[in-house]
Amino acid sequence: MRNLLQLVKDALVPQSKKEWTISLVTIKVRNLSVMKKFYTQVLGLVVLQDFEEEILIGHSRGSVPLLRLVQGKGSKNSILTTYFIGFKLAKPFQMGELINRLILEEQTITATGFDGYTNNFYIIDPEGNRLKFMVEGESGYDFVDQYLEGTEMNRSLHEFIDGVDALSEEFPPSSTIAQVHYNVTDVEETGTFLIDAFLFNTTFDYVTKRKNFKINRDGYSLSINSWKFIPRFHEDFYGVSEIEWRVPNMRELENLVLNLESKKVPFHYYDAVLKVPTKDGVQFYFKVGDPI
Repeated sequence: MRNLLQLVKDALVPQSKKEWTISLVTIKVRNLSVMKKFYTQVLGLVVLQDFEEEILIGHSRGSVPLLRLVQGKGSKNSILTTYFIGFKLAKPFQMGELINRLILEEQTITATGFDGYTNNFYIIDPEGNRLKFMVEGESGYDFVDQYLEGTEMNRSLHEFIDGVDALSEEFPPSSTIAQVHYNVTDVEETGTFLIDAFLFNTTFDYVTKRKNFKINRDGYSLSINSWKFIPRFHEDFYGVSEIEWRVPNMRELENLVLNLESKKVPFHYYDAVLKVPTKDGVQFYFKVGDPI
């Protein structure tokens, strides 16, 4: 009977042959109008839906949002969750064109480097969210810049912009959110939770008080650290507040639900959408198939 029910669900819910991916990141902001201006005018994203307290933004050539900006309390006691949000660009020349655009917008490039998987550079938005832009590079730990990501200029900008005369008129097409790195109170405790609840696998790391999680064929998709002091039981956060994941099929989603039940992890599951809160101020959502 269950096999028949599974077949019906698989037929009704969009399926994907892809791996687990990040489809949407929600950022809780202090000033929605300032952040809207930055992400549209500076980065070249467009507003897809605009509400009084939140906006959905994405590529100019599509209807699928990359980011959701939500107005928060704006309290002086709120703590930033974000370490960085990583955007993966489709082509190397797009990095050069985006840097040219950012230079024209007088936006400071704060760091460059190679993380073992991608060549990348960083900027910081008006509320302190670090943004990473990357293209795939030659893999191999022998070539990794072993430094604190997003803090140093380990690659010359000329490596990215030499020979690239154009600049991006819009946010690079086909780019996706491939990595999210956020701050937690206790990296060991949160790491154990992520492994137990979601069956995430850790991958190599050379920095203390940080854990990287390999979710798909990319080097890592999720990272946490406890470099910044966050009081236990603190509840007032801004920055990354929700991460939405896409899983390949209904069977994987239901297996995840069964695992959460067995581990007695609180969750909400309705209409093929799984929502799991965490005590670090970041909620996880899981859906099936590619974003439509």
